Parts: sequence; C-alpha cells; structure tokens
Amino acid sequence: MLQENLRVGLVGAGNWAGMAHLPAFTSQENVKVVGITDVNPERIHTLSEEFGVPGYADLNQMLAGADLDILDVVTSRGMHYQPVMAGLAHNLAILCEKPLGHTISETRQLYQEARKRKLVTHMGFTFRYSPSVKYIRDLIRDGFLGEVYHLQGFEQNAQLVNPDTPLPRIGFSRLTDSGALHGYGSHLLDLVRWTLGEFVSVIGNMATYIKERPVLGENARLPVDVDDSTIVLGQLESGVQTVMQFSKIAMGYGPGVEMRFFGSKAALWVRLVESPQGYEQLMVSDLADQNFRPLPVPASYQEGHDPALNWPQNYYHDLVSHFIARVRKHDLKEGSSDFLDGLRAQELLEAIERSHFEQRWVTLKEVSG
Repeated sequence: MLQENLRVGLVGAGNWAGMAHLPAFTSQENVKVVGITDVNPERIHTLSEEFGVPGYADLNQMLAGADLDILDVVTSRGMHYQPVMAGLAHNLAILCEKPLGHTISETRQLYQEARKRKLVTHMGFTFRYSPSVKYIRDLIRDGFLGEVYHLQGFEQNAQLVNPDTPLPRIGFSRLTDSGALHGYGSHLLDLVRWTLGEFVSVIGNMATYIKERPVLGENARLPVDVDDSTIVLGQLESGVQTVMQFSKIAMGYGPGVEMRFFGSKAALWVRLVESPQGYEQLMVSDLADQNFRPLPVPASYQEGHDPALNWPQNYYHDLVSHFIARVRKHDLKEGSSDFLDGLRAQELLEAIERSHFEQRWVTLKEVSG
C-alpha cells in the first residue's frame, strides 16, 4: 500500500537532476525526496545541501534504508539498466530518463520485468509536456491539418561544434554512450509517434565529423566512435513521410526540438528552442494564407506554467505531476509515456542504426522481437 506521502529516491546527481528533476519532485504536494545517490560523492553533497535531501553512498544503501515508493533514474545514458532493474526488484514505481536501455535487449528486459510485476513506469520524454505540442496533437486528431502528408523534425544544436569541447571518458565509445542519435533522437522519435502514430520503416545515415576530442578532466585526447549527426527518413503506418536530423554540431540553434507538420488543409510549425523569442513558438499556415504566422495556444493548455521558469522546469513539473498521478491511481495504461514508449523508441533507434550499418531500409517488424 502506497503511503500518503510518496517517498522518492534519486539515482544520479548531475546537472539535469538539479535543473529539472529535483525542483519538480520537491514542488509536488505530499511527495518527499528522501535520498540521493551518485557515483560522484561531491555531486551528492552539492544537491543534498541545495535541496535538503539525505545523501547515500550507493544505490543499495538507499534502497535498504530510505523506504522508497519511487525510484527516479537520472544517470548517464547507457547506465540506466542496473538501477532500473534494482528498483523493479524492490517493486518500486520508476521514472527513468531516456533512452530506457543502452541496447534493445536491455530495454526489452526492463519493459517485460515491469509489466510482469505490474509496476507503474514513466519515461523522461520531456517535450510531450509542451503546451504547443499537446495542442498540436489535439488539432491533428480533430482534423485541423486534413490529411497529413509529411513531417520535418529536428533536434540539433552546437553543443559539440567546437572540436576542443571535451567528452567524459564514457562518451567516446558506442559501447558506453550513444551520441546524437540516442541522446537527441529518442525525444523526437517519441514525439512523432505520439502525434502521428507508428513507423513502418526507416533509413538512416550516421556521421562523426569531429573524430578526436579531449577527455573531460584528463590530459588526453581520444578518437570519437559515436555520431555527432544523424539524418533519418521514415515512413509511418498512416503513409506520412518524415525527414529528421539529430545533431550536436549545428550552429544557430539552442537546445530543443523543432517540428513542421504539413497537411492538405494546413501546416503547423513548432519551435521548442531556447532563443531570444522564448522557448516555445507555434505558427500556422493554411489555404487562406500560406505564409506562416503565429498561432496562440489556448490558456487551457498552459495551466500551471510559470513564465518566470525555464522550459526544463515547466515541462518537467508537468511530467512529474502526470507520473505522480499515475502512481497514486496505479495507472498501468500503456502508451502513457511509460516503458512501452521507451521500448518503441529503442526499437526505432535500433532500426536506424541497423539501417546505417547495413545500408538499407529497415522495417520496425525486423527489430520488434
């Protein structure tokens, strides 16, 4: 039986934990963060001091001593499997950052274990909680675009355009990290699925333009074996064509997502990108005026959003609120930004990688198991 005050333990004390996860959880009513752990003791200390939360030396100690209801996994990409599986073994509700697993095998195991145990799971698909994206989804379902023809999607910024920008040691190898495709692609691929439906097939091209970088905190340089840019063509079950790019070396863009939907009656263009104009812009074009112009988002889609906050805080507040509501109801409905959605995203990542290395279109049936 869940306690009235849900008790949360957080694994991973990096920037995203302090910027998004902890502010969101600590703002929830009858929710208490009761533990933080990380492989870096200094990071534990920093967030423990800032948020007034006890620190634990490791995950096993926190699981044994904190009496948790929820485990929040905010570790580095490629390092989600072990803490998520440990949380499932303790029958905890789980919120996990994307991608769920580093491989399709890991992801499928986590999904199946959670399903077998009938546990509430949730993914950190942040951009689902954009008011503009929620409005777009409803507009599409209401027929506003007419027949949807194609989608252009981009998640790109200049995070790594400087060849002297270092990577942590795990970030150089595909065995331990996953580059632009996994880091950025999982967000955009999820949004396409959420707004337009499932993919049938994809073809992708992965590239590494900056082939050597410094190692963070070390006097060394290493060859880079992960992509810094990937482009993808996709075909959806509905017949919609998609063109997508994920890049960490594209100048002129702040962190975020951009999507353009084109239909027989209208087109929509959303930019969820840090810029001088703000981080959320929605535009429309239609048969009467085929130039893009601003489209206001109804106030009902913006409830609870604080203009003084940044997008990680606003979106993540809504994400965590949704997750907490699901935990309290023991809502196991699949497709609610849960581990099934994490598995579907991983299947797409696997198909794109296979397409690149085999130089062919890959169907989702080939990787769905």
